[in-house]
Amino acid sequence: MSDNNNAEIPSKTEEIVDVDSNETSDRNVTSSNNEENSNKTKFFQRFRGKTEDKKPPVAVSVASLFRYATILDIIYILLGTVGGLSNGIILLIMIIVFGDLLNSFTDRSADLCGRDFAALAIEYCPSGYQLTASNYLSSVSICHFNETIFDFQGQVKKQTLFLVGIGCASLVLGYIQIVFWSMAAERQTKAIRQKLFQSILR
Repeated sequence: MSDNNNAEIPSKTEEIVDVDSNETSDRNVTSSNNEENSNKTKFFQRFRGKTEDKKPPVAVSVASLFRYATILDIIYILLGTVGGLSNGIILLIMIIVFGDLLNSFTDRSADLCGRDFAALAIEYCPSGYQLTASNYLSSVSICHFNETIFDFQGQVKKQTLFLVGIGCASLVLGYIQIVFWSMAAERQTKAIRQKLFQSILR
């Protein structure tokens, strides 16, 4: 029996050793996994920065944005703003004028359908000349229409001159907007740089 007990004891110790070795191997595996995870988080935290320590940005008022602006800079800003607003209004005026130009084309075709060509032929054309919708536009030199009846070209010229004037005004006002805002920005940037270098030299 003692031999059996002795035989059983080594097997039990082997089992105990096996259990201990399994526990230690499990501990080693979990500790190595924890180290890898902590290394990964440390690696990614380098690139992210410390987000926990950062405070939310403080809101800045509009007046503090222009604290380095002088009176001349404020005048430039106002002139640039007026130029930009005027440029936007001119866009609306251009849409209205272009709509009138399109209306003159559509009204011309509608007028041709509603005109009394027999009465116009009797009044303006030579005797015996037959005026129809198809030859109405080509009969301008023959029938001697007055300006009130046939003023399509005058209307188109008038609208075209309006569009050219609006385009020139838009160029000038856009130039005023960009130049004055750029001048104000450059002057404020120069003032900020001077303050920065003065604080560095101190």
